[in-house]
Amino acid sequence: MLRPVTEPRLEIVVRSGRTVARFAGPTSLTEYNADAVGRQFSRLTEGATPQNVLLDLGNVQFLTSSALGKLVGLNKRLRDHGGRLTVANPSPMIREVLHITHLDSLLDVQ
Repeated sequence: MLRPVTEPRLEIVVRSGRTVARFAGPTSLTEYNADAVGRQFSRLTEGATPQNVLLDLGNVQFLTSSALGKLVGLNKRLRDHGGRLTVANPSPMIREVLHITHLDSLLDVQ
């Protein structure tokens, strides 16, 4: 029996001119929910003003290449409009994935 795919929910708060986004509750970012994640990331780039976005990955337990592609796309959209993406609180496993894929040199990882 197939399990229903639950869409991760991105909580977004603006603090001191910076957008802070984090996934509510433990989640995995996979090819099954990558489109939903991409739609939520698109909300972060709506509007005409450049944004600095801090994406807190503290609740992300697992991610696939599909999710990495969404991160790269978000980074590109923000940079194209003078904004910046900072990835914060990745687990050791997520940090290693970012390092192995060299995305830690493309993204600001804290």
